[in-house]
Amino acid sequence: MSRTQKGPQPLPAPRVFTPATSLPPPAWFRWVNNVLLLDVRVQPRARADELGEPIGDALRIRLRPPPVDGKANARLIALIAETFGVSRRHVAIVAGAHARLKHLRIESPTKLPRSIKRP
Repeated sequence: MSRTQKGPQPLPAPRVFTPATSLPPPAWFRWVNNVLLLDVRVQPRARADELGEPIGDALRIRLRPPPVDGKANARLIALIAETFGVSRRHVAIVAGAHARLKHLRIESPTKLPRSIKRP
């Protein structure tokens, strides 16, 4: 049929579905070789020690100890070590030791939460 004739029109091409795996990774973690760099926002004096949900560019972590005499930082390192299956010496606070927003370095994690994927 030519353009001047009327009749059934061809269907438009289907839209291409892009799977979620092609999305960029969240900004609160990144891998450098076998090292996981993690940005966290710590909430001290919480009811329980737990990893929370991502908030913006950081992962929320709730801790019971107060931020006095390094107690919250010590518990943070212990919680991260337990969660990622490494010893405490493989977890380091790279920046933010005296702030709520911290940058952590985790060497060779053996366990990963569902929200973190290996490259």
